[in-house]
Amino acid sequence: MFRTLFCRILFIIVIKKLQSRSLPLLSLNSRLIVLLAWRKENVGIYDFAVEGNALKAIELTEEVAHGLLEKNEGLHFDLLSLHFVELVCSRKCTEALEFAQVKLAPFGKLHKYVEKLEDSMALLAYEEPEKSPMFHLLSMDYRQRVAENLNREILAHANLPSYTAMERLIKQATVVRQSLSQELGKDGPSPFSLRDFLKS
Repeated sequence: MFRTLFCRILFIIVIKKLQSRSLPLLSLNSRLIVLLAWRKENVGIYDFAVEGNALKAIELTEEVAHGLLEKNEGLHFDLLSLHFVELVCSRKCTEALEFAQVKLAPFGKLHKYVEKLEDSMALLAYEEPEKSPMFHLLSMDYRQRVAENLNREILAHANLPSYTAMERLIKQATVVRQSLSQELGKDGPSPFSLRDFLKS
């Protein structure tokens, strides 16, 4: 417990230093410790979001990136929606409705969230939400997308690159191959496939 608390305190101090851009003042060893602590904390946040514990992901995000969710309402809404969906899937409809009234209803005042809010609320109308037209809100793919967006925003908040070099390289290769394919037609290269690339 002491070690976990120490890591969190160290992590919060480091994030504050990163935000004030004084990280270069730290020694190389300190930077490595900071990055390892940050990585461990961030992976935990991602895992909580993917595993359906969105409230814990929100709590940890506020600890490590204070104010991030206030600035990024869309991401905050998506995380709250994940929790709502988990309540509906657990057949805790009364609790889900109370949660929606307290946490999600304020987003209904903003036009851009009305449709998403309606989609989430529609899940309550079905005995088996996974068979509803809004079943995509229950999917692992959707949770992973929200978790990845959260991860990118936390990285950006800490002034770190939001995509790895490999992700940027793959995106660039995909765009170039698509562009060449469109430009050259049938004579051009096939669209980029990471699987094919790794096999070659």
